[in-house]
Amino acid sequence: MGRVAVAAIVSSWVVPISLLVNAIVPDPYMDEIFHIPQAQQYCRGNFGSWDPMITTPPGLYCLSLAHVASLFPGFYSAQAASSFLICALLQFFDQLMVS
Repeated sequence: MGRVAVAAIVSSWVVPISLLVNAIVPDPYMDEIFHIPQAQQYCRGNFGSWDPMITTPPGLYCLSLAHVASLFPGFYSAQAASSFLICALLQFFDQLMVS
């Protein structure tokens, strides 16, 4: 099975689940109150910033940023992502990684 077919199959159920989760929980949830500002710093290109309340390595941020940059090349240059957008993208990427 080709990459495009696999991506289409995974997206066909990950996207609806992501939309449902974001509709039910539109605000940052649990530890996302720490992770969202950190992800915003990375999206702005500030890779030297780190919140000491976060105990996990920055891999999720780097992978998420690389994924978003590959899909939307102009996103990184805009450097103005809302908290909602970052939250939705991180939740989507988490669900994608779990699948």
